[in-house]
Amino acid sequence: MRIRGILRRTLEYAERHGMLPRSGRVLTGLSGGPDSVALLGILHMLNESGRIDVALSAVHLNHSIRGREADADALFCREFAADLGVPLVVKRVDVPCVARRRGISLEEAARYVRYEVFRAEALALARKSPRAPVVIALGHQADDQAETVLHRILRGTGVAGLVGIPPVRRMDLGSGGKTAAIVRPLLTTRRSEILAYLHERGVPYRTDTSNLGTEFMRNRLRNELLPLLREKYNPSVDEALLRLADIARQWSEAIEASMGLQKIAAQTGASQAWKREGKLDVPAAALANQPEAWAQMLLKRIFENAGVPLKRFSRKHYSALMEMARGCGGRQLHLPGMVAVRDGESIRLQREKEVKGRETPSRKSATLAVGGSARLPGGKVEVSCLESTRRLKPAERDGWSEVVDADRVSPPLKVRFPRPGDRFRPLGAPGRKKVLEFLAGRGVPAAERLHVPIVADRKGIIWVVGHRIDDRVKVTRGTKRLLLLKCSGYAT
Repeated sequence: MRIRGILRRTLEYAERHGMLPRSGRVLTGLSGGPDSVALLGILHMLNESGRIDVALSAVHLNHSIRGREADADALFCREFAADLGVPLVVKRVDVPCVARRRGISLEEAARYVRYEVFRAEALALARKSPRAPVVIALGHQADDQAETVLHRILRGTGVAGLVGIPPVRRMDLGSGGKTAAIVRPLLTTRRSEILAYLHERGVPYRTDTSNLGTEFMRNRLRNELLPLLREKYNPSVDEALLRLADIARQWSEAIEASMGLQKIAAQTGASQAWKREGKLDVPAAALANQPEAWAQMLLKRIFENAGVPLKRFSRKHYSALMEMARGCGGRQLHLPGMVAVRDGESIRLQREKEVKGRETPSRKSATLAVGGSARLPGGKVEVSCLESTRRLKPAERDGWSEVVDADRVSPPLKVRFPRPGDRFRPLGAPGRKKVLEFLAGRGVPAAERLHVPIVADRKGIIWVVGHRIDDRVKVTRGTKRLLLLKCSGYAT
């Protein structure tokens, strides 16, 4: 009875969300645990009965974390897939090594590697049958959804975060515009139902002992906090969290549909530059005059369409980007894994490793005459100096331009990159500070600090481009003559 019920509900949920296209290729993630074993078994039964029509295959990843236990998992998956007649690919990746190399936690590294393996195998399927849709089916179920929503509440999330795990999302395969759909057909099925189904069918499964401990946050939620909430506060706390996720999903979809966010995001973030070069331009005007919640949702859609990772993004990062779009923030902003630069009417995002990969800048300088311009070695960064009759309006203070007191400047002006030992007095600061320490305090990565242009006169530095002028050359009530300094080309 349980078998018919779980098959029916899985099929209804999959059909409601268009998860299993006819004649599609479905790649199932098979860990050997109860959820993935149940998913592959259910999809196989639906396929054999003719209720779906897909080409099933599976992939197993050995994370190189649990030694012989992980090897036994791989052997179990081989035998289980062979019994069903489902082709299986087994991959082995040293996840601890990836975590060390990327400077991330073991949990983050495992997730990163899993999705890279899914992407590679899905791309291989797409190349074999270019016209057949490719689907990656994962075994996340309702208890995973409840844990995800609770985890996000504890971290601090907005309405979008309450949606939890989406039933369907697109994955860019990184080749010729090919994509795959990641689907979760068991997302409304409880863990207890899955275990009952496996027991009724007599299907064995593996138990990952790392899920039983409390080392990872997800394990502590599952093994400590949720049992406590069920016992002491609300026996139906899981159902309450699932209702919250469903309501949040409905509201988010309604809001996005009414505002046409997907269409705007597709037009704005259509460039493939992020995938090819690690760069993305976002028009500042698309964000500047919009309510914060609307602009944040738009940014998320733009990033998702372009393939920008959002794992470590929080509200403060989106707010900082919106401040930059309105001209209220600095010219340069350091975000998780990337650098944002205000470039004229656009905000340019650049992958941080691309920025870090640049060569050490030249120690040469270029002379900057009043009424002229000078280019730094390399030819990209240009600084101009013009006499001016007016001060900058707030909207013009984007970090690219600064006005200084001409009578406090001691020509000749030089444009160069910072050198160890350089000091200046940041505007409004009580004393002098090393430029590199100042940039470190502004959150500029160490490898990027030597690439920030500066303008200096005979007495010292007058402008750290994109950050601050020296207090010595500030404009006061007694200022009679102005110099307008402008920088361009410092987007890469």
